[in-house]
Amino acid sequence: RRFLVRCRGFPFSVTENEVSEFLGGKGIKSIELTHRPSGQAIIECEDEESFNAALSKNRQHIRDRCVAVSQSSASDMAEAEKAKGGEPSLGTNEGVVADAGKFFVQCSGLPFNAKENEISEFLGGKGVKRIKFMPILPTGNAIVECED
Repeated sequence: RRFLVRCRGFPFSVTENEVSEFLGGKGIKSIELTHRPSGQAIIECEDEESFNAALSKNRQHIRDRCVAVSQSSASDMAEAEKAKGGEPSLGTNEGVVADAGKFFVQCSGLPFNAKENEISEFLGGKGVKRIKFMPILPTGNAIVECED
């Protein structure tokens, strides 16, 4: 089972570290920031505990933005990677989960100029394997893959 969370509403300039901190900083495998106006990110968590901790952050604020946190899917992570011009490489094939056991969290509302290290730090910096922004244009969205 993959533990994926979608966040919307991050400030555009949010960093992976900030996203990681916002979500409690533990159990984050990866963060995919989309750098779009919606401030979205997809985060993969390491386990159910970190997944539930991330979901508990729904409607909390970062900077001056309220962030909506909800369950996400592997297809969201694949979409984020494809939108950046890369090939999906987090266990997905055109949105189909190919590797169960990966954990993702999707964040939105990230600052549009957020950096991967800032989202990781935001999520606590531990357990973040990888962060992807989606799509190419800044939206404040990211997908985070959490470590095993």
